[in-house]
Amino acid sequence: MKSEEFEVLRRMEFLLSEEIGSERATGLSEGIPSEGGWLVKDQFSYFILEALMGMSKLRPFVDYLKLTTGKIKLPLIDIEGTDHPLIGYWVCEGERKEGSKIKIQQMLLDLKKLAIVVPMTDEIMADTEALESFLSKLAGEEFGFLIDKSIIRGVGGDSQPLGILLCDNLIVQEKEAEQLKVVNLQNIVKMAGRLWVPGRTKSTTKWLLHPTLIEQVFDLNALTNIVLMPPLSGFKNPSIMGWEVLYCSSCSEVGTVGDIILADLDSYMWVDRGKPKTTTSIHLSITIDSSEHGFLTDETFAKFLMRCDGGCKMYGPIQSPEGGETMGPFVCLETRPEGEP
Repeated sequence: MKSEEFEVLRRMEFLLSEEIGSERATGLSEGIPSEGGWLVKDQFSYFILEALMGMSKLRPFVDYLKLTTGKIKLPLIDIEGTDHPLIGYWVCEGERKEGSKIKIQQMLLDLKKLAIVVPMTDEIMADTEALESFLSKLAGEEFGFLIDKSIIRGVGGDSQPLGILLCDNLIVQEKEAEQLKVVNLQNIVKMAGRLWVPGRTKSTTKWLLHPTLIEQVFDLNALTNIVLMPPLSGFKNPSIMGWEVLYCSSCSEVGTVGDIILADLDSYMWVDRGKPKTTTSIHLSITIDSSEHGFLTDETFAKFLMRCDGGCKMYGPIQSPEGGETMGPFVCLETRPEGEP
């Protein structure tokens, strides 16, 4: 039963605002007990939020702001080639002081709708304890997965947050000459060298790796004995050059841009309205893979709705004051061709 319900959930995973709005009620509605709908107990929302924070790998590390409105405009610094847009200097008494040339743009975060619909049988509805565990774990896992996915590869616009891989300040480190698909030590060192200086000492800076890269990383460590380190204080996972490794299934396919990312996650802003809104209905019926789900199959649908958005907090790559290659808060590796070294 659980695997079947989870499959239904996966197939309905990213119902965004325009998709939700495309279905208009023509009769009985949710939220009105006399019409067969009701609000799920508020404690479910807290359980789901707790599960989400436990399941999401990235949400605990990004900069976060809880909103009471549907949108917010935040200052976005156009760093214009430097990692310190405000310029300070020593001056003598009475000496004229020069002003900093700083450009401030605006980042508009307009909350999008992220929805999950879960079918529940009458039997599980009758077991309150099982229902709470089932809903909080299943919905929390899916929200965590979708939030991580949007932080990494969201397309932006009206439908989704803007992900790291589409940010203006993403740095793409070139592969080595004649390098094939496998990540090597030079890649790791050069990616670290292109992380902007403020991010190098933050605990929120992480390596994001596609799970199937773990074999390459361990092989590389076996050759060099310097890549992987045991978990440092406060970390759950091994680290590379002092930054914790997080395995993210939303990273790109191995060998392509985004399969390995060095990210100062504090440079990404996430906003939402807090806990999800939860409602149920006994009247919704849908067909998935020729299988009917709904009233005639003794199923009730729970809908969980979050309003959220996200984006990068800075604009443009950074030029080191001493010259050299550009740097930024997000660094990934160029696409490498197939083949064995």
